[in-house]
Amino acid sequence: MTLHDYVIIQVDDYEKKKGELYQAEQWKTLPPTGIVLSIGPEVKHVKEGDRVHFLRFGAIDGLEEKERICRERDIIRIL
Repeated sequence: MTLHDYVIIQVDDYEKKKGELYQAEQWKTLPPTGIVLSIGPEVKHVKEGDRVHFLRFGAIDGLEEKERICRERDIIRIL
C-alpha cells in the first residue's frame, strides 16, 4: 500500500509524559503530538523521527492502538 502524501504518527500519551500533569479541559485544547513513524513518497516537509503537532480531527486510527494516519497538510508544526 502506497501512502502518497500520508504520514503515520505514534501519538504521545499525555498522562505518562515526564511527570507533567494536564487538566482535562487543558488536554482537550492542546493539539495532539507524536513521532512520525513512516511517510509516503509525496511528503516533502516532514521526515521519519520528527515530533509534530497535528490536527485532532484530521487523523484516523492506524493499525496499532496509539497510531494515527493523517495527510501532511494536517500537520500543524514540527517541534
